[in-house]
Amino acid sequence: MIGNVSLAVPADGFPVIAYHDATAGDLKVMKCNDAACAGGDETVTTAYSTNNAGFGNAIGIGQDGRPVIAFSVVTAGSSDLMFMRCNDAACAGGDETVMPVATTGDAGDAPSMVVPPDGRPIISYYADDTDDLRVTRCTDASCTPAGGGPPVAADAVGDVGDHSAIAVNAAGRPRVSYHDATNGDLKLMECNDAACTGDDETITVVDADDAGASSAIAMDANDRPVIAYQSGGANGLRVAASNPAATAPAGALNLGSVDATAGGAATATLTVTSSGTTPVTFGTPSVTGADGARFTVTGGTCAGAAVNPGATCTVTLSFAPGEVGTVTDTLTLPSDDPAGALVRTVTGTGTFTGTPPTDPGFAPPPSTPDPAPTTPSPRAPALTALTAAKRVLTVRAADATTAALVIAAPRPTGPALTRALAACAKRRGAARTRCTDTARWTTIRRASVTLTAGTGTLRLGKVSGRHRVTVTLTGPGGTATATRTLRIR
Repeated sequence: MIGNVSLAVPADGFPVIAYHDATAGDLKVMKCNDAACAGGDETVTTAYSTNNAGFGNAIGIGQDGRPVIAFSVVTAGSSDLMFMRCNDAACAGGDETVMPVATTGDAGDAPSMVVPPDGRPIISYYADDTDDLRVTRCTDASCTPAGGGPPVAADAVGDVGDHSAIAVNAAGRPRVSYHDATNGDLKLMECNDAACTGDDETITVVDADDAGASSAIAMDANDRPVIAYQSGGANGLRVAASNPAATAPAGALNLGSVDATAGGAATATLTVTSSGTTPVTFGTPSVTGADGARFTVTGGTCAGAAVNPGATCTVTLSFAPGEVGTVTDTLTLPSDDPAGALVRTVTGTGTFTGTPPTDPGFAPPPSTPDPAPTTPSPRAPALTALTAAKRVLTVRAADATTAALVIAAPRPTGPALTRALAACAKRRGAARTRCTDTARWTTIRRASVTLTAGTGTLRLGKVSGRHRVTVTLTGPGGTATATRTLRIR
């Protein structure tokens, strides 16, 4: 009886397969003699036969062209994670190099492995005794000394990490897909270094519909992860490919002509479309150039937003010329589009429509004295951007000194939520709205942030996923409240 199977293809094009012989309790390796493993004359070797070996296994090809295998061994009901570096193409001879990787507790289930260009294997696996996802990066091609690199509890929130899959991007940083059994989610962890250390990895919920009990991951041509996974909610196979893209009308954004002597201004709005197959997340737009002070981003909906495919957002600009003539600058809207930031030229013209004096050097005295200066009333505060990256929430606002934050998480779908919403439906007007809001969201944190030069930050810890943030701004001109829903990474 055959158990778990993994496969790799070395440079000769003939597959090498690791599998669990469930009858004998052994880890076996089959080296094919042709590309299709046909003919019935393949080389089969018992690579490891101590205890119940190989029920979980992952095979790869080392820099020397020979197989390397991460595998589980069950001893007295507890699983250990082991590493084997083969001395030949078929792992034959009984002289392979075997090293323990994780042998403390029941900590070596369901390994997945990738061999990056530096030749140091990286293994993700499930620690059954603590219900954690763990990652270890070997110190060398043989995972020596014993234990390889230090195991990292990459995600320890709930029962997470079973049946993970791992790949690395062009920079050698792991991308791990795995199952969150507590919430029934498929998650993606994007590591910020080769060993996933520092507790600052980006963790995203890819699919929250009873998904990810098993998955496979690879990097696409744009160096972004593509995940195939089992979906209980959809009763089948799903694929999640990250393909964000942003487009806008071609050509310059012309704000028109404004009388430079009258103190007026003109506005224009650029409409941006999410043109990929997955949501695109935008940063804060800005205008740069020699005349950048003449153009101001005054509003819009793109800043900090995650825009679904086919939907649009806007960037609104104002132009206030200081002199006669045409000025040209550059509008930049950053996003996670692999093609880079969206860049457009912005232009406007300052004109003079009055009657020039006969002598340009002579200005007659005013017929009446200038009115006494007045003190303008302070402006009400306004939220200009709310973004979250690397679990840091950034608030940007105008005319505000402090921001009170209320962060709420969506309640999980299920019978309890359905019953609560049914009860809310019996109410009317504002009472119904408040009831529905309370049913759908639960407050997980309140905090106050001091704004310096209009900007303040709040570290979020291990908060991740879609959340609603209510911001109450306070400034000389009073208070203002705004609510945004964003994905925290």
